[in-house]
Amino acid sequence: MKKIALLAVSAASIAMFSGCAGMFSGETQMLTVKSNPEGANVMVNGMTIGQTPLTAPIVKKKDLLLTLSKDGYKEVTTPLNTSFDPMALVGLFSYGTPITTDIQKGTAYQISPNYYQFDMQKAEK
Repeated sequence: MKKIALLAVSAASIAMFSGCAGMFSGETQMLTVKSNPEGANVMVNGMTIGQTPLTAPIVKKKDLLLTLSKDGYKEVTTPLNTSFDPMALVGLFSYGTPITTDIQKGTAYQISPNYYQFDMQKAEK
């Protein structure tokens, strides 16, 4: 009987504190970045994630900054547009769980669009 009670309390705790958006849509989202010319370094919030063309998982957060750099070209920086992910409300209405966990972890947001194309300009000599 104690094992069943412990299992029930554990399951309720996980459901209550894990956040629904994180459970259903995950903590990351795929982002595709292309550039002309190809081979530009791609950074999100100052952390290099690869070179264009690139499709990579990005940890969802409210404030994200995308930067492309390539020798001989002007650096390009743009904020990634994020919006509230309605999936975060599922837990509130389905399980009565607070969405504060999703907001704190960033899973309450989605990156939109998730595809970016840049025509880089040559740097002045």
